[in-house]
Amino acid sequence: MSRSKDISFVIDQLTDRHPAWKHSRLIASQRIGMAGHSLGGNASAATMAADKRVRAGANLDGTFFAPVPANGLGSRPFLILGTESDHIPGKDHTWDRDWANLDGWKRWLTVPTPHTPASTTCPSPTSCWASPHPTSSPRSARWRSPAPTSAPSSTFS
Repeated sequence: MSRSKDISFVIDQLTDRHPAWKHSRLIASQRIGMAGHSLGGNASAATMAADKRVRAGANLDGTFFAPVPANGLGSRPFLILGTESDHIPGKDHTWDRDWANLDGWKRWLTVPTPHTPASTTCPSPTSCWASPHPTSSPRSARWRSPAPTSAPSSTFS
């Protein structure tokens, strides 16, 4: 079974008429989002391509092993966040390839590469902020805002 099928199965079990979890009433089935690190980031996009119930997604430092479909993700928002050492334009060809296919709200953010084993871990949120890259374009803009951009509220209406 694929990760996206696994996630869809879990959503089914949690939002079914007779859910498997006693607190499932806490789940807003129209507001499901998915984020993942590394392979989980790839699974976020793949799940969104296969399951329209996932309304927003994020890939945190992961390669897109399964390409984002050419027809996009149904205009749903998607964030890609990675380290400068691996995910600036031209470094990971899968990000370059799939950027054009992300057809909803999208952001490509990079953070400085910390010197820790977990490459997206920062000692504090402000330590990850950086000034704009000299060759900054909309897709390579670096995280600089104390109030990060959010998806439009209509995404979850």
